[in-house]
Amino acid sequence: MRGFHNNRPNRLSEDLKQTIREDINSYATYLSHYKRNVGDPLRPYLHHSLKISEMIRNFKIRYPALIISDHAYRNEFRALGLRFGSLRSDTCKKCDEFYVSELDAVDDQEILRIQAESRNHHEKSDTAYKTMYSA
Repeated sequence: MRGFHNNRPNRLSEDLKQTIREDINSYATYLSHYKRNVGDPLRPYLHHSLKISEMIRNFKIRYPALIISDHAYRNEFRALGLRFGSLRSDTCKKCDEFYVSELDAVDDQEILRIQAESRNHHEKSDTAYKTMYSA
């Protein structure tokens, strides 16, 4: 068949792709508070101050024996579906209060109560958000 052959000398091996993915996944991620309802609610975000060029530079320092192009690293980054967060506060004041209260809770019953209040708060805010943008 035309176009199907195995003589691609510059193709990345699966081991090298896996090493790149592991490097990318080593960076801390978080779930966005305000983007819960937009697209994929479980999409992880990287810190806004991090840059992909910085990640590539760090990769090349950590793995000096591995020779890859910036393009190859970017392709693997895109394949993982990560995004960079935006520079702004990502939680509301009430959610921050729930988070701190949960950390300070002394027993499981109190933690469950706080989590229920937090879920209720999210449901109310989601309803308000949908109402606001559906009109």
